[in-house]
Amino acid sequence: SCKFEGVASDSSINRLLQDVSNDLRTPANSILGFASLLYDDKLNSVQTEYVKLIKDNAQKISGLLNDLIDISRVSSGSVTPQLSTFELQPFIEEIETNFKEKIDQSVTTLQFSFGEAVPKEIESDHQRLKTAVTYVLGYLINENPYGKIDVQVSESLAGILGIKIHHPGFILPVEKVHDAFRIAQIHESRSKTISLSTLSLNLAEKYVQSLKGELVIAKDPVQGINITINLLLTGAADFAKQIESMPKPDARNNRVLVIEDDYATSKLLSNYLNKWGYEPTIVNAGQKALQILETEGFLSIITNVTLPDINGLELLRKIRENKLHRHTPVIVCSVEAEQQKAFLMGSVEYFVKPISYKDLVEVLTSYRLRRDANVLCVDDDINTLNLVKEAIQSAGFNPVAENFSYEVPEKIANMDLDLAIVDLDMPRMNGFELIKEIKSNPRFASLPIIIYTGKENYEEDLAKINGLFTELLDKKSTKIEDLAETISKMVNRTEPAAPVPGAVHGQPQPAQEDQGPSILLVEDYKHSQIIVTRLLRKNGFSNVTVVENGAEAVDQARKAVYDLILMDMQMPVMNGFEATERIRQMPEYKDTPII
Repeated sequence: SCKFEGVASDSSINRLLQDVSNDLRTPANSILGFASLLYDDKLNSVQTEYVKLIKDNAQKISGLLNDLIDISRVSSGSVTPQLSTFELQPFIEEIETNFKEKIDQSVTTLQFSFGEAVPKEIESDHQRLKTAVTYVLGYLINENPYGKIDVQVSESLAGILGIKIHHPGFILPVEKVHDAFRIAQIHESRSKTISLSTLSLNLAEKYVQSLKGELVIAKDPVQGINITINLLLTGAADFAKQIESMPKPDARNNRVLVIEDDYATSKLLSNYLNKWGYEPTIVNAGQKALQILETEGFLSIITNVTLPDINGLELLRKIRENKLHRHTPVIVCSVEAEQQKAFLMGSVEYFVKPISYKDLVEVLTSYRLRRDANVLCVDDDINTLNLVKEAIQSAGFNPVAENFSYEVPEKIANMDLDLAIVDLDMPRMNGFELIKEIKSNPRFASLPIIIYTGKENYEEDLAKINGLFTELLDKKSTKIEDLAETISKMVNRTEPAAPVPGAVHGQPQPAQEDQGPSILLVEDYKHSQIIVTRLLRKNGFSNVTVVENGAEAVDQARKAVYDLILMDMQMPVMNGFEATERIRQMPEYKDTPII
């Protein structure tokens, strides 16, 4: 068998896979799409069997490619976890509902339970954690669907969240299960509750590791097997909030142990702790910290998630095994490099794009500046700059706006400023360089600065237009058959617009009333155009206009009003994100379903 473990660790192959990912997925999706269309045609029994084999194997290839590419992206760190705070119980209930809709409940019984100490909310990557739990649970059910399977969510140790899946009827040796998390053998003869590729469990484990967690496989002492996902409960990402949650210093004890191998972060923490009356003791390794904890007492312990000599979970366990510190509060934190640099430069607030208008106004108001205060705002993106200007004016202050960062130092040289809001991602002179330049002027040495930044990946692009689209169908995981159902739901949710022009690959023509809802399909790949338009027609949607990029979509939307828009996201000239944003600004498309 191919050494897939080697693939995950070989950076050059990771880069190659990411570079050609679209070229790999597109042909597989085309075969799958055309096979799906052909399968629904009038075929004899032999032809139907052949087409089904083509379709099933194309589905397997597509699934394997998706998992392989995702493993390479996670292993290389090219896609970072999208952390958010969410409620744990609804998260688990969503997984429970999904499985109970798929299993044969006369054969499989699923029991979900929560421990008393489980936090209401956790901070993690919602999608990665959901995928990991789904894949592990799906694997156990696929292998043996018979009997009762328990999913227990508990705080197995203070600061560690455990999601344990116990399957008493699972008889496969633990060693075989470990092998499955490298490359799982998919048994063709068995019906599957959830579709998994041979690499799905490998991906699940990579996802857990990317969340600074661990996946533990163990034989149950009584019967069956336990697979547990352990995660550190990191709490809020903001340093100030974390430190404010610590016990208050007093005359008897104000010592705090900081375990951090990065000098910049340890310096940052030390400054905060001294400011609030604590006495920090800084160590740069986990083992050294454990030695100190054997003999010395501390009011609280702050530790990084990742240390050079010990896993964060293992360190927390060893701290809890120490009788002296069994009940000492431990704060687990991890600060991104950009955030470290920003705090050390003296900025007072940190936002990640897209900026919440409401939050920005709230922060501005909290500074209690004089009513005629001057607030500098710098962003190379005009739309964001205008939003920030509006927020400043809404808070009652005077905006000093500039979209060319390199012109700011000269512009403000003789000004009085009370606050600055600076984007980090700008050409020629980026935000860090600009802040250094501003702070080098003695007049602005104490100027409070709010900074914000964006992350250049798929998830952040989605966040940028959050609320602007109605449904998101991921090409790598959405079956072509699901498209018609989604379209029907969207069309039925809205009142049909007046008849509009609509034609495929041609000039708009007057729509007949019996043509049904008008649909604008925006897709640059010819095969996808053919697959989707044929699928739409077969399901009664004949009034379809096709354009090949976002710019054409915006232009077409100005010419006619459509009942529904199908928008590809990755296109030349203008991508789907920008096109969606522009179309939503048109009054007639405020509530139009966009998929």
